[in-house]
Amino acid sequence: MQQKTERLVYIDVAKGIGIILVVLIHIIFSSDSFNDLSYIRNYIYAFHMPLFFIISGYCLFQKYHDSQQIIDVKHALYRLCKKFLPCYFLWSIIYIFLLKATNQPVDIMERIRVVITTKGIAPLWFIITLFLCEFFFVIAHKYLMKRKSFYYCFFVILVLLTLLSGSKYESIIAALNNKSILGISVPIIILVLFRFITCLTMLYAGYLLGDIFEKISINKLAAFIGSLISIGLMCYAVAKTQNYVNLHLFQMENPGIFMITSILGSLGIILLSYAVQIHAHWLAFIGRYSLGIMIIHYMPLRIMEYAGKFSFLITSSPYLAVFLTLFITLGCCGCIIFVINKKFYLSNSKEQPSN
Repeated sequence: MQQKTERLVYIDVAKGIGIILVVLIHIIFSSDSFNDLSYIRNYIYAFHMPLFFIISGYCLFQKYHDSQQIIDVKHALYRLCKKFLPCYFLWSIIYIFLLKATNQPVDIMERIRVVITTKGIAPLWFIITLFLCEFFFVIAHKYLMKRKSFYYCFFVILVLLTLLSGSKYESIIAALNNKSILGISVPIIILVLFRFITCLTMLYAGYLLGDIFEKISINKLAAFIGSLISIGLMCYAVAKTQNYVNLHLFQMENPGIFMITSILGSLGIILLSYAVQIHAHWLAFIGRYSLGIMIIHYMPLRIMEYAGKFSFLITSSPYLAVFLTLFITLGCCGCIIFVINKKFYLSNSKEQPSN
C-alpha cells in the first residue's frame, strides 16, 4: 500500500468507521426502543475495539519500522503522557462531576478507585490501555526487538497468552474470591493485566500488518474485494458461533474466535478504507476526532438518550431513528469538540494519532 509522510487518509477513514460503530452500538443499548437492533451487538463487539489497537500498531509501524532510527524513550514517554494522560484524568474528573451535577447515582470513591487502578470508566479504559500498550511497544522496540523475526515470535507468544488468559479468567477470578493487596482488589489487577495482554496482541497484529502491506502492492479494487471477503468471513464466524465479547470487562466466551474475528474485521475495515478513501473525506474528518467523540458521546450528558427521543418524534422506524440519532450525536460531539478547541488534546491534525 502507498504510504504518506504525514497523515494516512485511509487510516483516518478506518478510525471514522470504527468510532461510528462504537457510537452506534452505544445508541442501540441506550434505549429500549432500539431492542429490535440488538442482534447486531455481537457483530460489532467482535472487532470494534480491537480495530483501534490494530490501527495503533499499524501507525507505529509507519513511525518506527526503520531499524536505523534512534528512539528517544524519554521523548516518546513525554509525547504519550501529553497525548493520553491529561485526557484520561481530566475527563474522569469531569465524568464524576457530571454524574453528581445531573443527580445520577454515583459512588464517588468507587469511581476514583476504578480510575486509579486503570480499570476505567467506559470508555476511558481504552485511553489508559492504549497508553500502556504504546509505551510498552516503544521500550520493547528500543531494547529488545532488533530483528523483524522477533516480532512474529513475540506475537505468537502474545496470542497464546491471550487465549490462555481469556479461557482461564473466570476460574481465576472465582478462585481469588475478592482478595485484595494494599486495598486494591486482586481481581481488578488481573482484569487490567489480562486486558492489557489482549490489547497488546492486537497492537502487534497491526504492526505486523503494516510490515506485510509494505511488501505488497495492492490496488483499490483488490483492496475492496479483500475487504468484502474479510468482513464476510468475520460475519460468518460470528453468525455461526454467536461469540459474546466485552473487552472492557474482559468477558469472552471463546477467545480463539475473538482473535479471528478481531483480525478479520479490522483487516476488512482497513482494506475498505483504503479502497474508498478518495470518496470518504467526511469519514476521515470524523476519524481525526475519534478520541474526542469516543469520550464525549458516553459522558453523562445523555446526548444519545435525548437524540433518540427526538428521532422517534420524527419517525417510528427504529432503523431510521437509529441513523438519525447517530447523526445528531456525532454532530453534538463535533460541536463540543470545536468549542473546547479542536487543537487541544482531543485531536492532533499534525500527527497521525494511534488511537
